[in-house]
Amino acid sequence: MSILPKLINDFCFKMDLNETIWPLDISLYNSMPVISSTISWSMSSFQNFAQIEREKVDRNTSCNLRAGLFPNEIFIIYGEQYICSSSYEIYLMLLHYYRCSISFVVSNESYGGYLTSNGSWTGILKLVQQNKIDFIPHMFSMEYNRHQLLDHKQLFPQEHTTTMLTQKHYLINDDPFRLFHAYTLDIWLLILTSFLCFTFLTNSLECLIAINLKEKFCPSMFIVHHSSNRSNQWLRFHHIVNNLIDMFVLSAKFATIRNSK
Repeated sequence: MSILPKLINDFCFKMDLNETIWPLDISLYNSMPVISSTISWSMSSFQNFAQIEREKVDRNTSCNLRAGLFPNEIFIIYGEQYICSSSYEIYLMLLHYYRCSISFVVSNESYGGYLTSNGSWTGILKLVQQNKIDFIPHMFSMEYNRHQLLDHKQLFPQEHTTTMLTQKHYLINDDPFRLFHAYTLDIWLLILTSFLCFTFLTNSLECLIAINLKEKFCPSMFIVHHSSNRSNQWLRFHHIVNNLIDMFVLSAKFATIRNSK
């Protein structure tokens, strides 16, 4: 038995690109197997509810959304055009629970996009910058420029409150140098300069203390101090390493505070 009809039923809309999906259309009832089975609607009750809603709201919707699509989400199956997406349930929630109409705009690019040097965006995010689409039902890596591009103030206009449909994915970061990504090169040079200055001052202070002890105490005691000169070298090396660790711990704390804001 072919699984194609089940895949179409679970992930696809049959429609043209210039067509708008309106909530509570009778043709949409058959495309809602999960929702319709959950609320146990019969076709007659669905029709009655749809008729009541049409009398209250023009075209039975209170918001109109434009969704961005990638080119690989358009399929021709059995000579008919389908829009198939893993975000199918998000579309159904917008149609059913929020009574939003949805129209689709296809991007010419098949990737998310990045910010260029002239301040413009590429990929499907270019459609967001050009105000041609309202949302993209896909997850992108979160970074500052993309956060500035997307407007999360009001997803549903009129009486609806702001609603975010998100899903967290925890990515394993195996980069051993991820600590260095917290600051720019200028900041790390400043930290290195501070470490060198601090180490130089610490060693200078130890030398001054040693000279002071040499002048105050008898030569026999200084001979004993001189015999342990090798151990003092290891002690100074320990101080240098300890200073380096302190600087990195301090930098890591600042990076944690910075990322938590």
